Amino acid sequence: MRFLCLHGTGTNAAILRQQFISIHNQATDLGHTFEFIDGFYTSGPGAGIQHYFPDGPYYTWWPEPTVENIREACKKLREFFETNRHTPFEGILGFSRGSLLIASYLLFHNAETPHEPLPFKAAVFLCGGPVLPVLESLGVEVSPVTWDWDRRTKRALRERASVKAILKSGRDRWTTPGENGDNELNIDPFAEIDPRNVFGFDSTKLSSRLRIGIPTLHVYGKVDPRFPAAMQLLHLCDPETRLSFMHEGGHNIPKNPHAAGNIAHLLDSLARKATAAGDNTLLPN
Repeated sequence: MRFLCLHGTGTNAAILRQQFISIHNQATDLGHTFEFIDGFYTSGPGAGIQHYFPDGPYYTWWPEPTVENIREACKKLREFFETNRHTPFEGILGFSRGSLLIASYLLFHNAETPHEPLPFKAAVFLCGGPVLPVLESLGVEVSPVTWDWDRRTKRALRERASVKAILKSGRDRWTTPGENGDNELNIDPFAEIDPRNVFGFDSTKLSSRLRIGIPTLHVYGKVDPRFPAAMQLLHLCDPETRLSFMHEGGHNIPKNPHAAGNIAHLLDSLARKATAAGDNTLLPN
């Protein structure tokens, strides 16, 4: 399967390629290929990125997270697929904000153009989540508890991914509260999740027309501050077609060979699921 790969905010295609290298090497051995593209807008470096990649350039997918800007990013992504329709991508993969763009694209598609073919058959979310304003714009109820988790976990990610946290706490930074109001999150990643209360989000109220039905793979870290968002996105997707993998890290792509191998084989399983689902999702030539 050929995957289009979307990086996190404040990085670039080359950085994602390096972050993804362990999975990439094992997945290419299974016959899969990956193409990495830069975001649509220039930006400053993401939290902690300058420590590892000081030279940039840095890109993002939208300048400010407004519904209008995210719609525009989805439009640009659609135009990219149309430009490359003669060399189609069967799958799409995103890390962090790249995942948010993919999720938003699928939700807008399901709500507004469900009878049009999608330009890909399967999606991979690495440290993903939904964009809550997008959900609200589509009539989905987002509770105050869900909003509170969103604010707290974004603050925690910003503080714990910072250069200061990297230098102070190293690998322990993901479980070490930082500054600026970052408090202990007290998340048990092994606790059973009630679909009616996914960190405040009632996924059972999601209409069938909005639920993401294509095969999906969700990869998330056990100590990622944004773990609640990853679970909310997981529950926006069809349980019959979704796969998931929890690694030992935080808001990062694992490089451990064992974890990378497991993810590569799940990518292979995802490709088989997508192939079995048929070829009617791709844009016509």
